[in-house]
Amino acid sequence: EAYPKIVKNPPSWKKTYAKGALTKKEVKDGINISYINLPRGLARLNDLFPYLFFKFLFKFFYKKNISQGSKLIYHYSSLYIRGLHPIKNTIVISHGRDWNSKTWSGRYKIKSLMNAFNDGVTLVCNDLDVPNFIIDNLGINAKLTNDDNVYKNLIYLPNCYEASLFKPNSNKKREYILMVRNIRKSRGLNLAIKGYSNYVKSGGLLDFRIVGGPLTGKYYTELQNLIKDQDLSKRVYFEGVVSRDKMPALYENAALSIVPSLAYEGTSISALESMASGCPCLSTRVGGLNDLPTIKFDDEVDLGLKIKKHLNDDPLKVAETVEKFSSEVWCKKWEEILKLTE
Repeated sequence: EAYPKIVKNPPSWKKTYAKGALTKKEVKDGINISYINLPRGLARLNDLFPYLFFKFLFKFFYKKNISQGSKLIYHYSSLYIRGLHPIKNTIVISHGRDWNSKTWSGRYKIKSLMNAFNDGVTLVCNDLDVPNFIIDNLGINAKLTNDDNVYKNLIYLPNCYEASLFKPNSNKKREYILMVRNIRKSRGLNLAIKGYSNYVKSGGLLDFRIVGGPLTGKYYTELQNLIKDQDLSKRVYFEGVVSRDKMPALYENAALSIVPSLAYEGTSISALESMASGCPCLSTRVGGLNDLPTIKFDDEVDLGLKIKKHLNDDPLKVAETVEKFSSEVWCKKWEEILKLTE
């Protein structure tokens, strides 16, 4: 997830949230800003009992801890509570479509999203899928694009990569194929492994390194069985979670990366970091991946062919495709958004 640059060290947020804290307050250039987010366990509870959950938080936490004079930023529209804060000082951030409209909790998330838009709060979306979903549901003859990215209180602002960390190298090494993904079914790791298997069958020589976790659970076991079935045990390596300071070198030494998501994807930060490092990225067409200049593939056969085709792409030209997604551009746009709410 991406956060406003006014907080200099986003990873420290996650440590704070893991201990149960629900807000983070910062002061930047005289602007008082409060953020609302949830630890993973509480977010799952919200999916099951959103109305009762937030009624409790509204009474015992939010009212007491949030200054009416501050800017209030909600991370995810499902956290939005009507009437909690002055509309002019409220921002809702959407991190991509993550709901199933057939479920009760999914319908609640959609309702919260529509409420935020209809109330007129500033709604910042990191992909085009969500704002256009809102527009379609209202039957409005309009559409947001990469170039036409504002409609009323809807703003399209994609994620960014940290420009000081991820840079192209004209002497790029090409030692392996890389995938940086959380290991869960919606991330499509099985599709990537099948595509890589087709690459190997066509004579491909590079190994496949998978960065991310957890290295336990039913889906991880399924992946291990798939690797054995494809006779790839000596070619596919799970690296587990890698610290952020080591990621630039991983991309620099990779021939290309794969983002094979099957569901729930915003503008993938791993795809941006890969391309900014001069490492071409192959991806599916899910959600915000459609907004990025990744090389799209349709199935495992197509993936195998495109791995072979793009192994030697020019790293400097690859990096040029994502310059508008740099942290510098993103920070300037956030400064404009914060001024819009004054």
